[in-house]
Amino acid sequence: MEAEAALIGGRGQWADCTDPEVLRQLGVHEFTSAVVGIGTDIEASALVTSNLLDEGVPSIWAKAISRQRGQILERLGAHHASSTTTTLSSRRSHPTSSPARPLL
Repeated sequence: MEAEAALIGGRGQWADCTDPEVLRQLGVHEFTSAVVGIGTDIEASALVTSNLLDEGVPSIWAKAISRQRGQILERLGAHHASSTTTTLSSRRSHPTSSPARPLL
């Protein structure tokens, strides 16, 4: 797998987050939350989500490029899975809700 960027302690670092040992070395077991932003590669996204769960991260947000991929990530254990399609649809149905904010 290709190495993915990770934001660790406010600094961007390159790390293969699909490797559980790398996540242990980065100290993710101390994190209170994590964002998995690998929307296009479902295998990598699933592996990283699974590894974060194994390390005990209590809140995991995952990006998905479709509702179906979001469901897969939630079934794996991601606490919040968001896709551009579902987020934009919910914003359109509630135009007076909060202003646009970055998507996961």
